[in-house]
Amino acid sequence: MMNAFKKAGAANANNKIYQFWQQDNHPIELTTNKMMDERLNYTHNNPVEAGFTDKPEEYLYSSARDYTGVKGMAHTPIKQEKSSANEIVIYPNPADKQLYITGLGDEIASIQIYDMQCKIVISKNRVIDNSSLLIEHLSNGIYRLNISTNFGNHYQIKFSVLK
Repeated sequence: MMNAFKKAGAANANNKIYQFWQQDNHPIELTTNKMMDERLNYTHNNPVEAGFTDKPEEYLYSSARDYTGVKGMAHTPIKQEKSSANEIVIYPNPADKQLYITGLGDEIASIQIYDMQCKIVISKNRVIDNSSLLIEHLSNGIYRLNISTNFGNHYQIKFSVLK
């Protein structure tokens, strides 16, 4: 392996001996939650696509572990979306049978839950504050909860199912 790194290093004047990373990069500004989720899902699924694991959270060095409640090699705090008017909170996270939603206040919301392949697995309309969603049929993994309120507010919160 080191010989391959040394050969790559010799082919590039920017290196002294070895080259481990590709020299080229193409930075892309991630300007929306959708773009960030796409890149995060892509990164989390790399070990699965390479055949190292069956699930993203099984890869020891992946932050996907933190989203499922398993401690990874480096702690990745999972951020919840907030607004100035409300602080939407979901709990428990990780969840197993039910997921509770608080912080909607007087807003009525529609909710979609997406799996890691961006497929809608649950869709509910007219959800009110202090609601619960039955999720016991969902498999272990990472999911994204999208909340759209009647006042035009939108939230995205990642959560995990762990049974």
